[in-house]
Amino acid sequence: MWVLHQVKQRKRISQTSSSSQTSPQKGRTPEHVNQPGSSDTPETLANPNPNWGETQSLKETPWDFSEEDLGRFPALRKRNFWCIQRHQARALHYDLRMQLDGSTVSWAIPKGLLGISKNGESNRLAVETTLHPISYTVFEGSDGRMLPSGHRGGTLLWDIGYYEIGYADDIDSEDELPRKRRRVEDRESEDPLGKYEENKFREAYNKPGNSRKAKSIHFTLKGGKKMTNHSYILIHQPDSRLGSSYKAGGKEKKTWFVRLPRGVEGYPWGEGGEEGKEFGRSVKSGLTLRQVCRQKPAGMGLWQAELSTFKGWQDVDELQGVV
Repeated sequence: MWVLHQVKQRKRISQTSSSSQTSPQKGRTPEHVNQPGSSDTPETLANPNPNWGETQSLKETPWDFSEEDLGRFPALRKRNFWCIQRHQARALHYDLRMQLDGSTVSWAIPKGLLGISKNGESNRLAVETTLHPISYTVFEGSDGRMLPSGHRGGTLLWDIGYYEIGYADDIDSEDELPRKRRRVEDRESEDPLGKYEENKFREAYNKPGNSRKAKSIHFTLKGGKKMTNHSYILIHQPDSRLGSSYKAGGKEKKTWFVRLPRGVEGYPWGEGGEEGKEFGRSVKSGLTLRQVCRQKPAGMGLWQAELSTFKGWQDVDELQGVV
């Protein structure tokens, strides 16, 4: 029965996604995204690899990641991958990025996703930023800036994995665990490249909110070194006072909040805390953020397929003036 339910659910989502798809507009760049009055969404961005198709096998990849990156981070072979980068800018923060339609939808989260608890700080600020190119997913390096705080600027690759969209599993009985494992195995065998999860993310992300009901995205981060089965809810209230703000140039900043779902009391930092060996080091280099920022500035080149879509793109400090 579960498999039949999944087939019906996939058919419904596929029909919804097909009817809502719009054609990529020539010359449109991320500068047009999230401006007041703009209808652009991640759906309008061209797929970075137009040759990627339904018949592609796991031995082929939809992106241009190196074999070294694919070997180190197998989740990058999927459509539904995510990454978290720790960014030393004017305000130190974490960036959560989730792949959708050839770019990564991104949120800057000042306090990150660990250390959150229903017995303490149960809501955390998450500012939606501009779309980022897929190639930036594995970026790590110094930006060469000396910040007013006296720290050098830079980005650390904190973790990479794959996401699932939906409510967290509230299973307390050990008798249910074998059944849960079978469901997960069936789901992954039917959707090895994660297109179904990407479709669910698209549907949740593009669903409009209103004054009566906030827009929410229930998601679980899996497959990482640090984030292995961590569930959250992203909540955005479009008509609230905190729902949106505008920065210089008129670009809209959407303010979301991260909360824990039912059945999850919290995610504490492990031994050593935020700066310890387990959570304070890069999954790419093993370095700390301070060590990464002290290196020579690292250039970041776009892939050939991204040059037209992300022409003029650069990673900026989008939390300036917010926190």
